[in-house]
Amino acid sequence: MPGLYAVLTPDLKFVDASDAYLHGTMTKREEILGRGIFDVFPDNPEDPSANSVSKLRASLQRVMKWKVADTMQVQKYDIRKSDAEGGGFEERYWSVSCSPVLNPDRNLVCVIISAKDVTENVRLKQQGIEQQALVSELRSEDKFRKAFNANPEPITISRISDGSLVDVNESFCRVTGYRREEVIGRTTAELKFWVRAEDRARLVESLKEQGSVREMEAAFSHQVRRGAHRPRIGGVYRGRWRAIRHHYLPGHHGAKIARETIVPIAEDGSHRPALRRHRARFQ
Repeated sequence: MPGLYAVLTPDLKFVDASDAYLHGTMTKREEILGRGIFDVFPDNPEDPSANSVSKLRASLQRVMKWKVADTMQVQKYDIRKSDAEGGGFEERYWSVSCSPVLNPDRNLVCVIISAKDVTENVRLKQQGIEQQALVSELRSEDKFRKAFNANPEPITISRISDGSLVDVNESFCRVTGYRREEVIGRTTAELKFWVRAEDRARLVESLKEQGSVREMEAAFSHQVRRGAHRPRIGGVYRGRWRAIRHHYLPGHHGAKIARETIVPIAEDGSHRPALRRHRARFQ
């Protein structure tokens, strides 16, 4: 009998199997004949989500009840390896059909299982999906990076938990006098970035409660470069803060972070023109 076929009694015990079935399932004829199919092929105990037994049992019950063939969707059904092969289970994916064999009185005589190992096809498809997802993420990250650096207002991305800076845009570097490599990985507390520490606490509290901050006036310190060999002098920069809490941004692997935009305030305290430009870009 060519192909992967097995014959079961109405009480789901093996009475025969093709050589291809035995080879494909890593079993021996003398070891499975007379045994129940779910005794030979249990769920993988190392996979808490395994439900192969229940799905195959449901298919076989439909065949026995309605006495018609039943074809299952491709499903994961891991195969137990022999002790000689190291034991444990090997991941496999199968396309399975179950067909009844009836006598002239339409009583069930046996059930024939036809199986096709599609593991390689599933893995190739999974790899293709993963590659597409990676390409999509890289493209998304590239678009984000271009928009991030093109924004004329200072933007930071920092971890909500400790205030460590994950990224800053080019405008931030121009305004604060810091180089990007000087701040990435350091906390805003280390940099003495916030003039009033309670302002950041207020920002974080609002982010956790509301998910975003529309406007919050605050001040932060910055450095002014006075030449390659001359020390920097400090200053204070006032701005209107807008922040959004993110659970994911391209390249940050699901960390809970905040994207903060600082809208400049003019000397007379006016910030409306800059704020209008900012809203036009982000709304």
